[in-house]
Amino acid sequence: MTLVFCSILADVVLCTYVYVGAVFLRIALGASAEMGYTFSGMLAAFVLVHIGSLVVFLAYDFGKTRATTDLAFSAVFGVIAGTAVSFIAAAAYLVYYAPDGQPIARSVFAAACVVNMGVLAGWRVWYTRQRRNRGDLHSRVIVVGTMQRVRDVADELQEYSGSGHEIVGCVITDPVIGKRDQLRDFLGHVDNLQQLPWLRLGATVLSIIV
Repeated sequence: MTLVFCSILADVVLCTYVYVGAVFLRIALGASAEMGYTFSGMLAAFVLVHIGSLVVFLAYDFGKTRATTDLAFSAVFGVIAGTAVSFIAAAAYLVYYAPDGQPIARSVFAAACVVNMGVLAGWRVWYTRQRRNRGDLHSRVIVVGTMQRVRDVADELQEYSGSGHEIVGCVITDPVIGKRDQLRDFLGHVDNLQQLPWLRLGATVLSIIV
């Protein structure tokens, strides 16, 4: 919960700075200063919309099994959706409630969208890598299933070095006669789960993939 709260707070601060920077830059390039007044009344709504979009696209799911790229793409899609909704809401507000107000330039939304995608996805990638380097996302895994299924899953986990999973053993559900030498880290049959050599695997709670 603390991680999610800190992440939301970081996104609020970053989104605010990015939008304010985009508006000031646009005004510096020749836009009317009145656009700043229109923007100041909508900034809080823009930020809230972005946070809501990030929540919908699961950009605050920092679970152990979450791939870094998946988390980054969640942030990207959340920013795109948040920017689109903010632009539409700003246009509707000016059309129906403040027709005399100065519109916010489309370039502001475009620039904010690009920068927010890079910043919000970027810090998630960096943070996830830091957690992985510290071992926070490390999981010891026992693979359980048929011989072929266990072999396929074990090979996939070994090839995906960034998954943070360490295979400590394999348990199969089909007959084990003649198959012990065909599977690395073979522990035994699922019927003998209670008799498996847990102590040599360490005291860590083990994940089981069926």
